[in-house]
Amino acid sequence: MATVRMRAPSHERALAALYTTCKDGSMSSRFQEWQISAQWGARARWISHLIDFFGDPTNQLEPPPQLALPQRPDALVLEFGPRASRPYYTYVTAGLSFVPQLPEGPNPHIELVAYTAAPDPRASLLLWMLAHDIASGTAVEPAYKSWDLWRAETLGFRDFMLAFAREDEALLDFPNVEKRPEDERYLIAATGDPRGKMFLDLLQLVPLTVAQWQLATDRGVATMLEEIGWKGRARTFGWSPDGA
Repeated sequence: MATVRMRAPSHERALAALYTTCKDGSMSSRFQEWQISAQWGARARWISHLIDFFGDPTNQLEPPPQLALPQRPDALVLEFGPRASRPYYTYVTAGLSFVPQLPEGPNPHIELVAYTAAPDPRASLLLWMLAHDIASGTAVEPAYKSWDLWRAETLGFRDFMLAFAREDEALLDFPNVEKRPEDERYLIAATGDPRGKMFLDLLQLVPLTVAQWQLATDRGVATMLEEIGWKGRARTFGWSPDGA
């Protein structure tokens, strides 16, 4: 069942306070300092993996100070420009999955993606907002997962869903040290073990209209997906004014 989440107007201030608490050491860390240090190599490995499929990034974006991710100082959002086979812009987080979300649900290690027809700074900012919500989760809150609904009223948007990214299976098969031994750099940061076991889920942030959100909350996400013909929709669905 999908979880519906509301982002309160005062949320940014609360998250900034939580980040300060984590940074000054007054909150106990789930990972050792050396594992946090390993995140640079892990980020480089994930970015290299993305480049194999998307080409070189056209921009890399650090989080606004109030949205810096707890325990993930090297996290970035990358922008990839259009290619012949991908006529749209792709925005992807790099670093959210270094630490499994609290509590560990069906998708403990998550990275986020959004697709837009043209360069759109709203996409990267919304990814940072969602990433911060995920990274700041507590043991008393349900874990974020695929097909959840998320509300953040800002930048002309309000309602969203988290869908499994429709990408090449080879891209989504990460990390896999049997196919790519260099993926152990990611496992060291994420699990503390170069032969550790984990799976990274790439979830797409999809804007919804008021009617689509209402349908999803009243009759379920599956019904809404069928109603809008999700499988046949472009990856950029929801980001243009006409909702295409």
